[in-house]
This record gives sequence, structure tokens and C-alpha cells, in this order.
Amino acid sequence: MQDKSSSVGVHTVRRLMCEDDDVLLVNVGSGLTAAHIASLTHNSSTNVYTYGITSDRHQKNIHKLLEHLGVRCMLSIFTVSLYFVSIFC
Repeated sequence: MQDKSSSVGVHTVRRLMCEDDDVLLVNVGSGLTAAHIASLTHNSSTNVYTYGITSDRHQKNIHKLLEHLGVRCMLSIFTVSLYFVSIFC
């Protein structure tokens, strides 16, 4: 279960989004925030992109959690950490 302070950001992001906007989560952590934003956007064509998987075990735990919570949406989980990605203009 998430406490109320953890859900404020998710609800704020959802209120600021247009119908077809995508969401990028830099650190997937436990996966609860990704599941929460996915549940709030399930009736739209929103894609949720999450980064920060640290190991194969972490990825399996996230997938198990999402399956247990019934998350069935456009959710992509990447093993690359965005902390180390540089963008050059």
C-alpha cells in the first residue's frame, strides 16, 4: 500500500496530462508508482515508460507485482538507467 504522500505526485501528473500524453518514470523502484499511474491512465492510449531495473530478479519482482495488481496497459520497463544517459544537442 502506498501512503497518501506517494500518491499525490501520481494524481498531480494525471491532472496535468492530456488524453494521449505519455509518462516517463526515471526510477521504477518497487513498481507501485508505475502501477498507480497505469491504473489511472488505463482508459486512454497513454504509454508508461519506466527505467531503472537493477537486476533480473528486480525485473521479475516488478512483473509479478504488476500481474498481481492486474495492470494491463501500455507499460514498458527498461533495464537501462536514465541517470547515465547524456543528451547532446
